[in-house]
Amino acid sequence: MIDPARPADDWLLIDIDGEDVHFGTFARGGGSGIDRYRAYRSGDHMTATDCIMHYAREVSLPLQGRRTAVVVSGAVGTDSIRVARSRWIVSKSGLELLFGARPVFLNDSVAKAWANVALRTPVRIVGGERQPDFAAPGKTVVLNYATGLGGAVIHVPESGAAFVTETECGHIGFAPETDLERDLCGQLARLNPRVTYERVLTLDRDDPVWNRLSRPVAPAERDLLRAAVLGAFAGDLVLAYTAWGGVFLDGERCGFLTDAAAAAAFNERFADKGHFRANVRAAPRWLAPASDHNLNGVAHMLATSH
Repeated sequence: MIDPARPADDWLLIDIDGEDVHFGTFARGGGSGIDRYRAYRSGDHMTATDCIMHYAREVSLPLQGRRTAVVVSGAVGTDSIRVARSRWIVSKSGLELLFGARPVFLNDSVAKAWANVALRTPVRIVGGERQPDFAAPGKTVVLNYATGLGGAVIHVPESGAAFVTETECGHIGFAPETDLERDLCGQLARLNPRVTYERVLTLDRDDPVWNRLSRPVAPAERDLLRAAVLGAFAGDLVLAYTAWGGVFLDGERCGFLTDAAAAAAFNERFADKGHFRANVRAAPRWLAPASDHNLNGVAHMLATSH
């Protein structure tokens, strides 16, 4: 149960992002930002619970009755959450026993979306003309491209506050459009017939599959293919969610779009949506600011919730 002696808005924030684990505390309404920040490696602790208890001892933080929000790089819909790029499996019911109250769980793409809602400074435009505007009703998609591929949708209703919904859009199937893409997908299908956007976009530049294609593909051409496929994916998300408000490009692997040739390849395929070309092309595309963790996003979510 929640400890009535503890301030009602005193929260523990946990970000489990693959091998990287971040902690902090946040006083909702206090305006002080993230306090007691610490970072660890998941490989140094057998379980998530071990890591949480290590943090609690280090900063002298009581856990029983602690209001907690947990960000996980993985789908959070079931009791057991398999953390991407980690051996950990997070148990919702197990953490409820640890804290004496049910934590709030959200995936990393949702946390990044909330961090984007909190932005108050201009962002780099990859395509289109407008800066983000969360005062206007509509939907905006957040594309999270790092070691995996995910996304979330920011909804701004006609009346009421913004809210964010989770997706697992990186795992939808990819339809190749060029001879090179068909060749690549054919090779990937030999390993697993289900070829997703994530499998194509997270393929390393030096992966052996490139050497099995029907012709040599230079590293620069591989980057242009990746930019084009990323653009196709972003455009598909705009169509799927009618997200005319725009697209945030989050994650460390989006940085290559600062290159003019890569941005051009991205934007060409982004807008290539047949009869919907004009609608999709009008949706602006932004590079989100880089961040070492997802704590600020969940803090903004808590600060604006009622």
